[in-house]
Amino acid sequence: MAQRVMDATTPAGFRVLQDSRLRSRIGRRLLSPTLLTHFLRLADFLAIFLGALLVPLLREGKLGFASTETLLLLGVALCASNAFSLAGLYDESQLRRTGRQIRYVITLWTAAMVLGLVVLFLAKASTDVSRLWTFGWYLSTAVLLVLLRLGLVRAVAALRDAGFLLRRVLVVGHGAHGHATLERLRKEDPDILTLGYLEVDPARPMPDSQVAWLTRFLQDKRVEHVVLALPWSDTARAASLLGKLRRHPVSVSFLPGMDEAASPLPLKGITWFADRPALRLIDRPLDERKYLLKSLEDRILGTLLLLGISPLLLAIAAAIKLTSKGPVFFRQARVGFHGEQFRVFKFRSMYTDLCDRPDQGFVAHTTRNDPRITPLGAFLRKTSLDELPQLINVVLGDMSLVGPRPHAVAHDDHYGALIDEYLSRHRVKPGITGWAQVNGARGEISDLRQMEHRIRLDLEYIERWSVSFDVQILFQTAGLLARDSNAY
Repeated sequence: MAQRVMDATTPAGFRVLQDSRLRSRIGRRLLSPTLLTHFLRLADFLAIFLGALLVPLLREGKLGFASTETLLLLGVALCASNAFSLAGLYDESQLRRTGRQIRYVITLWTAAMVLGLVVLFLAKASTDVSRLWTFGWYLSTAVLLVLLRLGLVRAVAALRDAGFLLRRVLVVGHGAHGHATLERLRKEDPDILTLGYLEVDPARPMPDSQVAWLTRFLQDKRVEHVVLALPWSDTARAASLLGKLRRHPVSVSFLPGMDEAASPLPLKGITWFADRPALRLIDRPLDERKYLLKSLEDRILGTLLLLGISPLLLAIAAAIKLTSKGPVFFRQARVGFHGEQFRVFKFRSMYTDLCDRPDQGFVAHTTRNDPRITPLGAFLRKTSLDELPQLINVVLGDMSLVGPRPHAVAHDDHYGALIDEYLSRHRVKPGITGWAQVNGARGEISDLRQMEHRIRLDLEYIERWSVSFDVQILFQTAGLLARDSNAY
């Protein structure tokens, strides 16, 4: 049984929970029940093809089929895969139901094979298919599909014991309902890892010490879900908490006391904790599948682009050294994913003695005909060539190719205090280019409305993200570089 531990620096109302399944290092969970179901779907598809290849390999010592056999293989594989999906075999809730998985997979595999043979018979092409190959394919694939399900049981158990398939949860509650929810989640839901509990007081605002500690806790523990265990009537507290949690890449669910009258909240849907329904209020912008896709997109394309333009980078570096004194790169602290700081790479475009100092209280935006900018720097900024070294940040994992532009720390503090949803842009990694930039929102900021417009576009990008959307933005960026007059 997990035991509570209290950190000496933890503010009042916050409890850190210890669990035997909690590892010393908790990184971002790249493997989840959702991804596991995708892997199972792919494994089923490969098992069907492997079963078809085993028969000629064992019988004749070579691979290959007749053209009609190839058509039968493709048709039956697609039919079986879709049937497995429609039967719910890839639902997260079905991963540990081994008996049902085996019964359904054998039944549906048999039905798909029979359907394929009936189609061949009606098309008068059944004589073109070897009966021995067909029977051998059916049996070998059935065995492979059953072995996959038996292996799945062991894999799920081992992964859960290692903490990979557990949802990392923080409970925020008040009074008896909050404490009851915490205990119910810990005792009745083995699929979650409850990392902490925050007791809030509806009668007064959350103290700054709690807000700061909450931010550190969400970052350090890589919390994925926050459960609000509050009364239905406490919408003011729920709205206040949502404002603080929007800036973090977490899902937020509302698990209210069911004996009170309902109140309207921004609902995203329903989720379940300990067999109890909870209302989803905020969704993580990128789930495990999307995060993996975007990471692969960034690392692969970023590396290829960095290698491809390396001669151009060397030429620009040489030109900077020849035309002004100082380093080739300008590295500045920026605020990135989850509010964490990193140092961005840019080609130096200003005179060294006029660049913003690290200890300066506020970093001034560049303006047209800015005297700090060198002649070569003006060209680099106009064409956005000064941003190219940020591909290094992409390969290192600090940035994405596409995302909200990273701002200087001073800018982040300034606008974060003025614009309510400003910090919500940190829910994804910052990008070299973004939806705001291709819609003309770049260059000098002369009033607050311009920044608010940028934030709206950044948040729209986060809500709409897909690989195809990123590709669209990259092509739009390439088309804008030669004719954009807003950058200087």
